[in-house]
Amino acid sequence: MKKMIIWRRLNTSLAILIFLLVTGACLAWWVEYNRSNSLRRSDLLTSEAGKVKLHLTQMSDSFKSLLLDPKNEVEWKRGTDAENDLGVVLENIQRNFKNYSGLLQATRNIRDFVSKTWTTYQAKIVEEVDPVAAASQYAKTYPALRLEREKLLADLNKQAQTAARIELDDTTVSIGGLIALGLILVTSICIGAYQSSAVTKPLSQLVEALERMRRGDFTKRLTIEQQDEFGIIADGLNRLADDLSVLVGQVQRSGIQVNTTATQIAATARQQQSTASEIAATTAEIGATSKQISATSRELVKTMSEVNAVSEETADVAGSGQAAIASMETTMRH
Repeated sequence: MKKMIIWRRLNTSLAILIFLLVTGACLAWWVEYNRSNSLRRSDLLTSEAGKVKLHLTQMSDSFKSLLLDPKNEVEWKRGTDAENDLGVVLENIQRNFKNYSGLLQATRNIRDFVSKTWTTYQAKIVEEVDPVAAASQYAKTYPALRLEREKLLADLNKQAQTAARIELDDTTVSIGGLIALGLILVTSICIGAYQSSAVTKPLSQLVEALERMRRGDFTKRLTIEQQDEFGIIADGLNRLADDLSVLVGQVQRSGIQVNTTATQIAATARQQQSTASEIAATTAEIGATSKQISATSRELVKTMSEVNAVSEETADVAGSGQAAIASMETTMRH
């Protein structure tokens, strides 16, 4: 028995379709993941930029409090923690957004501002023994320092917004994913259409051939060239049509012979019927003649009876005459 080619072909196509569907699902997940990741990175960058400003503000507030009480350890600790947290935030930005040179430069500028300008300025002001002199020095020099800090923050915010917008507007992955999904969809449709045509087309030819054979038309033959079960069925139907054509021809010839024989039998029956009629007529004539013979026989018997009676009377008369002659002879002798 031949292998099930259609079964193997359908299973192969099904496996390909399942693979394409799984690939499409993974691709859709990947596109969604990248989109979500871009949104997360954009939110993270906006949040980190806000933390930079917050920690710089906390450092400035702690410094103002130290001007009033340089020995306040709580404010010293608050300022130190804010500076450490600022370093962690800047490190996160530089680690997570390496591809944005402008953003990295802005973070380096803020780091340099804190480590060099701000630390030096804070140490110089705090070293003043006279709080009034320190406050006076702060009031004179801080506006310029604050302006520099605001410029650095503005530049950081600008670079962060640019990077966040690039993260959100980067549609390369989405477009590529959509194109790949479209190709997968088109490929799936083509495979489905091909497999459907490979099954429905020969199947419709087989159904049409069966319908023709049901109507008694055995003249056409199937031309399915597929080397599979459909081809085997088509060859079988063609051989069946050949055999049925031969059988129908034999039946037709037998029918003609039967009709001819029936005609001959009918003619013979008519001849036998005519002969039987003649025989019946002859039989009737024979019956009438027999009746006549019977009547004649009865008359003959009656005549014979009369003749017999006459003969007996004649015999009696003859006897009487013989006796008289004998008497006369006797008389004559005496």
